[in-house]
Amino acid sequence: PIPLQSEFLQISKEQSTEQVLDVFISYSSADADFARNLNGRLQELGKTTWFDQESIALGEDFKKEIEKGIETCDNFVFIISPRSINSLYCDGEVEYAAKLNKRFITILIKPVNTEDLHPALATVQWIDFKKDDFWLHFNELVRVLDTDRDHVRSHTKWSQKALEWQEKGKSGDLLLRGNEEAIASQWLEEAKQQNKQPAPTALQEALITKSREAQEAEKKEEERRIMMLWSMLLLAQQRAEEAEKQATKALLGETMAQMEVLQSSQPLESLVKTIEAVGISLDKLDEVVPQVHRQLLSAVDKSRDRKTYKNNDSVNSVAFSPDGQYIVSGSSD
Repeated sequence: PIPLQSEFLQISKEQSTEQVLDVFISYSSADADFARNLNGRLQELGKTTWFDQESIALGEDFKKEIEKGIETCDNFVFIISPRSINSLYCDGEVEYAAKLNKRFITILIKPVNTEDLHPALATVQWIDFKKDDFWLHFNELVRVLDTDRDHVRSHTKWSQKALEWQEKGKSGDLLLRGNEEAIASQWLEEAKQQNKQPAPTALQEALITKSREAQEAEKKEEERRIMMLWSMLLLAQQRAEEAEKQATKALLGETMAQMEVLQSSQPLESLVKTIEAVGISLDKLDEVVPQVHRQLLSAVDKSRDRKTYKNNDSVNSVAFSPDGQYIVSGSSD
């Protein structure tokens, strides 16, 4: 890359507001040791995580930062224990993740009463970490995290776009355009047809649909502008052609007036120039204008040769030899 390209990419990266993480870890403080260990093992594997002990700086709005973390994550991992399923904080996190149709992955570390589970958690089959083999279950967790990653990552991306669009009053400036709209529309169509999970949210669908409609409206407007431009160009061309025709008629009229004066003194030259004017009139106007036609008849009459040649029938064609000594006429006889 040239220096300008490198600078552009670096500035774009710094200004980008999009952030996508692999995992949001929701847990009760009573299970902090397990959660911290799980977070560390995931990070060692190269997974990007949102873990409140690392992700929230001092002085930040706790609730706002948690919601932002949920918005930017592909997978919502919930650590199930008696304390977590009865925690108001955990319940709020689950509610917000469910609202965004996040992919839920549940980890059971202590026995619980399934009737106490939040509805969004009750429908998900948990990974049973309360058994002794941590790494066996950890590998199962990683396998689930890596399942259908493209769909889940796109779900997070379009969710962030939709939330920003909603936050800014559904401004038309934040609608998807160009390739981005095409990719989002294809993702939405495939998600519906293949019943992919997590399913698209109503807000995502609204953003993508509105973006598609805006694209189609812009395309129609562009086609209308092109048609209008072509109409204007055609009209301008017609006007130019008409102006040229009028100029040609005016020139022919002026020339015929001169030929009318000339034919009294130089009838043959007047005839020749009038015949030339016939050619110009046919070439430029596709017709012999009346002034030229009248002058031609007059010039022919005034320039008639003393010798008369007659055919028995009407003459269809006449040819003159180059030296002017012979005339050959053709007729039906």
